[in-house]
Amino acid sequence: MTTDLRQRIIASTGPDREIDASVMETFGYEIVWPDAHPNSLTRPSPLMFMGDSERAEVPPFTAQPIGIGHCIALMQSRLPEFLSHIVQMHDGFDVTGYVPADDCAEEINTQHPLLTHALLLSVLDAAGVQDG
Repeated sequence: MTTDLRQRIIASTGPDREIDASVMETFGYEIVWPDAHPNSLTRPSPLMFMGDSERAEVPPFTAQPIGIGHCIALMQSRLPEFLSHIVQMHDGFDVTGYVPADDCAEEINTQHPLLTHALLLSVLDAAGVQDG
């Protein structure tokens, strides 16, 4: 995970499709950016990624509240042994997670005013611990 992505999530105050795409790229997926059609009256093409065998739409991780489920699904699929605890504070959310290590667990602690963003930060930090 790049420090740049982490800083972008921390600074973000709402939905951001570029952050959503960067999260997928961090986990090894190739993003397929839609073609721009400025004169089109139709809905813009969705942001896609290459899955195992076909294209799929990039989950809206940063969109409240639907992004919460996508963040949890990412956590469960990429970090099945990661345990987390979410606390709502007066100014946002605190996510404490534990990454299993040799004989103990390493603690990850993230905070953000938006739950989706706090979850993303914890998943990215935990993935960095497992990779490092």
